[in-house]
Amino acid sequence: MGHQPPLAAGAQQVQHSVDHLPQVHGARPPRPRPRAEPRGPRGSVTPGIITQLLPARRLGFVRPAVGGIPLLFNASAVEEVSFDDLREGQAVTYSLERDRLGRGARAIHVRPTDSSPTNVPLAANP
Repeated sequence: MGHQPPLAAGAQQVQHSVDHLPQVHGARPPRPRPRAEPRGPRGSVTPGIITQLLPARRLGFVRPAVGGIPLLFNASAVEEVSFDDLREGQAVTYSLERDRLGRGARAIHVRPTDSSPTNVPLAANP
């Protein structure tokens, strides 16, 4: 079969193990794990306003009180009250968490700051 070249005088044959190396064909390096928390101070609480609730999907959106894009939150992120007790326009506080799929941030630890909605007019019944 294969012919090994002769070793030089005084050289020792060394057998290298490659069992610990990944296979070259089709192997991908491991993906870095996403961070559980976005960069910034941990445990920081942000005031916000609920902009939209989707009760059938048990999802909602909260916009930072200082402006910005609304962030998604799940019903399981609501604390101190039930998801069904929340209203659009209600003032809340929340923390941020990086989405597990790497699609941005989401709101967690959503808590109402008061029991009534902020000064958002309700639609009048005709």
